[in-house]
Amino acid sequence: MLTRRRQQAIKTREKISGAALELLKIHTIEEIGVNDICRLAGVSVGAFYHYFKNKDNIILEVYRDLDVRFEKLAKSPRVCGLGVRDFIFAYSKCYSDFQIEVGAAFARKVYALQSGVFLDAKRPIHACLREYLLQKQRDGKIDAALDVGEFCDYLIVILRGNAYDWCLHEGSYNLTEKLLAFLDKALARYLPLLDI
Repeated sequence: MLTRRRQQAIKTREKISGAALELLKIHTIEEIGVNDICRLAGVSVGAFYHYFKNKDNIILEVYRDLDVRFEKLAKSPRVCGLGVRDFIFAYSKCYSDFQIEVGAAFARKVYALQSGVFLDAKRPIHACLREYLLQKQRDGKIDAALDVGEFCDYLIVILRGNAYDWCLHEGSYNLTEKLLAFLDKALARYLPLLDI
């Protein structure tokens, strides 16, 4: 059980990141000052710097919410019971929904950071997908000849690539529709190896 102090710290951190996200939906990171974030969050500048080194740190924090969503998705009995194709589509929809929620301008800023954190195979976006695919392979639903690590990397590149293209087009098309259509075509190559 969390202490009251720890609960308050989590709440303060979430208020700061939530305020930053709200501001980033209508302004660029360059247009926003730490004072603006703190004013909207109702916290002191000192509190901001207690939790975050700088504004870029906040952007990465917002993306950690995506990790939490993938962890929840991977534990959902409804989703875990899906076939391989449907699971991949649910996973991809979770990703596109998050991108749409934060907006193209915000997502574009994240890509501009070029942070190595996005390549970390231990992050839930990678780990949950890989573990699901490995389990399906152990269950005989994915051919043993398929390199699951490589396939997982391929799927992540498809997710990121489509999201990045959507950012470049300033969110001018339906990301979810385009991503799922692209995945449908990409998965066709793997049909002989997947029990979908």
